Amino acid sequence: MRATRGLLMSHEEKAKQAILNRQDLENVPYLFQAALSELKTGSQVKLRNDSITLRSLTANLQRETDGLEQKMKEDMQRLSSDIQLEMNARKEETATELQSLDKRVMDLNSKFTILLSEVRTEIEATKWVSTREFV
Repeated sequence: MRATRGLLMSHEEKAKQAILNRQDLENVPYLFQAALSELKTGSQVKLRNDSITLRSLTANLQRETDGLEQKMKEDMQRLSSDIQLEMNARKEETATELQSLDKRVMDLNSKFTILLSEVRTEIEATKWVSTREFV
């Protein structure tokens, strides 16, 4: 009997430990609501921090983009100016070359005119000589 009683007592202790009392049952919804509220607050804080971080990154990227855009515009203007200067220099070189070529053509034309005149003079002289000899 004592063994049975001891056995019953040990089972009773185990049952008491396993059974939830009324206060524990009332605490469960409260603890659940508290945990839920804590999760909600944590997620809101994380969302706010992430939002601030993203805004900061976006602002940094925008500043970098604006800086690069300005630099690219300046480089394009500089290149355009350089190209314009080179084109003007080439135009001047071409004009100088054309003037030089025109001068050489005029010199050659003058020389040919002089040579042609000399040849005509010799032809006329030869004609006079031939005419004199013939007459």
